[in-house]
Parts: sequence; C-alpha cells; structure tokens
Amino acid sequence: MKDDVHEWLMVRSDLLKELETHLHVYEQVVGVTQRARELLHILSWYESPAPQEHWMTMPDMGHIIASAYNCVVVHLSNVQCLTFLPLQSKPLPSMKRKVFLKKGSPMPPIACNWKKYRLSIAKNWDAAHVAAIQKFNEIIGVDVATKEVIHVN
Repeated sequence: MKDDVHEWLMVRSDLLKELETHLHVYEQVVGVTQRARELLHILSWYESPAPQEHWMTMPDMGHIIASAYNCVVVHLSNVQCLTFLPLQSKPLPSMKRKVFLKKGSPMPPIACNWKKYRLSIAKNWDAAHVAAIQKFNEIIGVDVATKEVIHVN
C-alpha cells in the first residue's frame, strides 16, 4: 500500500505535468497567459502545509484535473456549480468508469470553456450527462453560478 500521506505530492506532480504539457491549451482556457503562469506557480509547491498562495482551488483546477486523470470532475458549492470534462481524450466506455450517478441524479452544467477548447476526439464526453444536467437546471436556484467566470459589479 502506498503512503497515503504523500499522495498529494503525486497529485500536484500529475497536475503540473498536465499543465506544462498542454500550456498553450490552458492559456486559452483561462483566457490570459498570465493566469496560466499563476497556475504553474500554484502547483509548483512540494512542502506541507502549502501556504495559501499555493492552494489548489476550484474552478481553476477543474479542467486540469479532468484532463490529467481522464475523468469527470463535478464542482459543487453554494455559489458556483460546474462539471469539467477531459479536454483531449475520447470518452471512456461506461464499463471503465469508476463512479456512477444514481439514475435521475442532477449534475451541474458543463463548463463553457470545455465546449470551446476541447479537441474533437473529446466531443462526446458530454453525451452521457444530458439528462442529469437537465435535471440540475430544473432544480437550481438563480443564486448559483453555472459558468467559470462570475462578473461582480
């Protein structure tokens, strides 16, 4: 069994490798080169505890986690709910997925930037989640953001 205490080191390393390997994609996804560089800085920390400037937060890490681990990432909070899908891989067959939603369960909308910046090979990741997203949209209140960027006046 691996030393679970240090699994976070592997996660940081995996996410940093994903970001570095596809930096040009993430520069587009986050909208500005400077923000992508800031994410590199955030992930480049290998001591515990990490100071606040190196905390991995959502939704910043959503696309990176989904792509690095080839999985669906659901971000739920009381102010923002999003689903992140891998940007550059084809969808996994249902028998290879590790987590399943109970039939009729809601799922937040897919992050808008996935649709804009995903490779064509990844285009069908969303097909399996249409009903769950519709269910979410039926029950969600207007106080919860379902987009990556929230404009505050």
